[in-house]
Amino acid sequence: MDDFFAAELEGTVEGAMRSFAQLVELLLGKGTIAPEKLEHGPALCILGVCVEPEESGFRIKPHPDKVAKWLHAINAALEPRGKLFPGAAEKLAGKLSWCCSQAFRQYGR
Repeated sequence: MDDFFAAELEGTVEGAMRSFAQLVELLLGKGTIAPEKLEHGPALCILGVCVEPEESGFRIKPHPDKVAKWLHAINAALEPRGKLFPGAAEKLAGKLSWCCSQAFRQYGR
């Protein structure tokens, strides 16, 4: 696993992040955590899903890079070749399924 995330009270984020990083580095060795993995703040992208706070709760949306990849796959499938080969169709279905079931059904709409 290379992504660590948790919800914390605003005043405890920094200390919790440092403690967790120290524990991981004790177990796996110094320098095993990339600095960008220790980013924290009110808005984060976790496993391709961007989470942003709002007045009434929070908002989630797919990361723009992921959206660009999906759009590329959809556009490639719609090219005028007249065929969508089974392997490409399976990959496209998997990407769209992840978008529907993982990013939205699990977290709310």
